Amino acid sequence: MAGPYAPTSVLIVDDNQAAAKTLAIVLRSEGHDAEFAAEPDEALAMARSRAYDAALIDIGLPGRSGLDVLADLKAEHPELIGIIVTGQASTESSIEALNRGASGYLQKPVDVQHLLGLLRSGLERQRLEAENRRMLRRLSLLYAVGAQASGGLDAATTLQETISLVASLLDLPGGGIWWSGGEGAEPVLAASIGLCPSLVGEVARRLVQFEERHPSDLARRFPWLDVEIETEAGPPWRLRVIPLQGHQSAVGFMAVGGPGWTGDQLEEAEVVSAVAWQVGVAMENMRL
Repeated sequence: MAGPYAPTSVLIVDDNQAAAKTLAIVLRSEGHDAEFAAEPDEALAMARSRAYDAALIDIGLPGRSGLDVLADLKAEHPELIGIIVTGQASTESSIEALNRGASGYLQKPVDVQHLLGLLRSGLERQRLEAENRRMLRRLSLLYAVGAQASGGLDAATTLQETISLVASLLDLPGGGIWWSGGEGAEPVLAASIGLCPSLVGEVARRLVQFEERHPSDLARRFPWLDVEIETEAGPPWRLRVIPLQGHQSAVGFMAVGGPGWTGDQLEEAEVVSAVAWQVGVAMENMRL
């Protein structure tokens, strides 16, 4: 493999099919999944059917500039690593390429090690930008939920607006907040968004079963619980359930998720854990 930050998929756009095939073979030997297109329209069609990590684009394509093709590809996938290849490099053209969103600029014949270095640095930049976005989302959510919890509204309105806020900021299909029902009793739904009644009921039943198996110190020993619930139509819902802990004890639960979620999407849901304590304390105060 080409290293920890190697892209898994690279689209080569070059009307010289022999050169494109050669580059594809080299990239595959380095652990990349490389495909190629000879024309701009073909490249765009391929990008619409699959999200590539990177694109290697000849600047002199028939009928269109490679820079225009790069713009089209990045319109489909803004995080794409775009590398422009040219047979006649100049300072002006390299600056223009970078200004128009290219991550790098190579002259023919392509130096493979230079290309691999650009791919690695591009993917590392993607990783850092994604981490920055996650941090900003976390801070925004913490601030917004804190402001909501101290807004002086009644309990029902506060909890409904809180779960709506979480769903909106994290682009989640659905979620809910439950009051703990006490020993042996089902949790009581306080607020929800995007959840049908059957999902609400099934989550409550799962929580009762889980509390019966783990009756003490739930929030500290189980920061979250992932559950999958079959539905009558469509893919199953995957939900991350987070105990809400006040100063004294667990006061309820928050669940977020959606149909057909992947593991990567559930990783994003970890951000919700950052606000669980705020919500738990607010709910505890509502009971006072």
